[in-house]
Amino acid sequence: MRTRFKVPLSIERKKKWHFLGYYLKMYTSIIKNHFSDFTYLDGFAGPGKYSTSKIFGSPLIALSTKFPFTRYFFVEKCPEVYKELDKNIKEFCSENKIEAIIGNKKSSYKTECEINDPIEGDINEWIDHILKQIPTNSRIFAFMDPQGLELNWSTIEKISKRHSELLEYYPIMGIYRTTGKCEAEGSARDKFFGTHDWIKQSQTNEALLDYYINRLKSLYTYVVKTPPIKNLKNSKIYCLLFATDSKLAKDLWEKFVIHNCTKIFNEEDVPAYLEKECKQATLTKYL
Repeated sequence: MRTRFKVPLSIERKKKWHFLGYYLKMYTSIIKNHFSDFTYLDGFAGPGKYSTSKIFGSPLIALSTKFPFTRYFFVEKCPEVYKELDKNIKEFCSENKIEAIIGNKKSSYKTECEINDPIEGDINEWIDHILKQIPTNSRIFAFMDPQGLELNWSTIEKISKRHSELLEYYPIMGIYRTTGKCEAEGSARDKFFGTHDWIKQSQTNEALLDYYINRLKSLYTYVVKTPPIKNLKNSKIYCLLFATDSKLAKDLWEKFVIHNCTKIFNEEDVPAYLEKECKQATLTKYL
C-alpha cells in the first residue's frame, strides 16, 4: 500500500507542524492554570515520527509539550502506519520518562498522563466512542489532518458540541482535484461540506474555502485561516483553519502563531497588516 507517509517528506508538509507545535506550547502553558482536565485528539495521526529525517509528526509534537495534556487519543486508519505509530509512541514515552497509562498497563515513569492505545480505524467511525471516554468538563484540542476529503463534517459537528478547539487541514488541492467528479448527492464532497449546497457556490478554490469557513463559523465563534501553503511549483496545497470560541485563542493565532510560523513562508504570504501588528505585540499580555 502506497500512502502519503511513504513519499519524501516535503517542505510544505512540515509547515503545518510548525503551527501545531508553536500553538500547543502556548495553549498548554495557559490552560493548565485554568482547567484541571484537557484532552488532545489526533484524528489522522500518521506514524508519529519520520525516522529517515528524525522529524516528529503531530503525535510526538503533542507529547513533547512541557505541560502535558491530561489524556491523548491518536487515530490512524492505515494498518502499516498504525503499527509505526504504536511503536513510536511507546518508545517516546520510555525515552522521555513519561508515565503513560496505555490500555490497562501503567509504566512507572516520571511525568504522568493518560495515553490511550492508538486506535486503528477511521476517525469518522470512532468519534462517538472517543468522546464518550472524555469527561464532559475536559477541554479538547482536536487536530484533524486528512490527506484529502476524508474528514466528514458530521465529525466536526460532534467535536464542536464539546468544550473544544479545532485545528484542521483544509485540502485546497484536494478540492481542486475533485472538481467535476463529486457532483452526485452523497459524494465525498457532500460528506466533507456536510451538505449538497456547495454545488450552488462558485466552484473556485477561494469561493469554496470561504463557504467552508462560514459553515465552521456556525459551530465556533471564531475561525482563523493561515496563509495558503504552496509547493515548489507555487501551487496552493492547503491551509490550516483554527476554530475556537475563545477570543484569547483567536488573538494568539492572529498576533503570534501566524506571524511567527509564516517566517518560513515567502514574504508575499504574510499579510502586511498582520506583520505590522505583530512587530509591536508581546506575549506577556496574554499569559
